[in-house]
Amino acid sequence: TSGECALCRVFLPDGATTVVQTKPHETVRDLVIRLLDKRGLHFSAFEVFVDSSLQPICLDEESRVLGRQEVQIEQRVVFRLDLPNRKTIGVKAKPKKKLSEVLRPILYKYNYRLDCVTLCLV
Repeated sequence: TSGECALCRVFLPDGATTVVQTKPHETVRDLVIRLLDKRGLHFSAFEVFVDSSLQPICLDEESRVLGRQEVQIEQRVVFRLDLPNRKTIGVKAKPKKKLSEVLRPILYKYNYRLDCVTLCLV
């Protein structure tokens, strides 16, 4: 039935694996936060992938969509990028990526070169 709880196997960014029970009316986001809090992991942003899918699933979906699945949680870094043309872009990246790897394609899209801009951390 639709209110049924189900188990899913979760692979965490620190390499740990656990099995967690979905709860009726709990979102994917809430389930992941519950799991991360239990393990003492605090991420400002994360994405959830099901069964080696390349697309993350919507965090606002009910967690029961994860039932009987293998789930990968990946930490993300989120920041705002203000361009010289006054455009503001939200950027989400993997934490192990170098800043230049993240910024180069974005700047190129807006006709800027990484070696011709000055980055300021505010």
